[in-house]
Amino acid sequence: MECMVRLRWLWLLLVGLTWLTTRQAGATTRCDSETVSLIAANKPPLASVFKGHAPGQGFSGFFDPKTSAVLMKPSAYPGTGGALPEGFVSARGRHQTLSNELGRDVNHVGFTGFLDEGGGLRMEWLSRSVNGPNPSFPGPVVPQAMRPSILDAIKSATGRAAQ
Repeated sequence: MECMVRLRWLWLLLVGLTWLTTRQAGATTRCDSETVSLIAANKPPLASVFKGHAPGQGFSGFFDPKTSAVLMKPSAYPGTGGALPEGFVSARGRHQTLSNELGRDVNHVGFTGFLDEGGGLRMEWLSRSVNGPNPSFPGPVVPQAMRPSILDAIKSATGRAAQ
């Protein structure tokens, strides 16, 4: 079992590196020194996303079932003039924004994670902008049967327990 976990982690790391260094159209560089440090230290690629955030902070996320890739960013409601803190996505339409970053696919799955007191993530599975048009299942809520593989991918990508 440990070997399978390590192989999955290596695979996720390779997928993450590919995404970080290229984008589908235009091959835009996405690798910064903090990401390189995390990878070199064998830490989950999204570990730094949660740094400095208090319990209760929401994180918009999406999962690509084809690659098991996970992307999560802190979310907030825009202030006056539509401004958001740097690195945040809007709490409205947020899943679509993340899905577009990795090349929009109708099979992407959107979710929200809230940082809990113990440092884990409490998940919610509603996304009208991503799950609604997904032909893999009806409606905007991720079906129970899909959630375990998404939770595994979130834990691999973030280093945090998700439930």
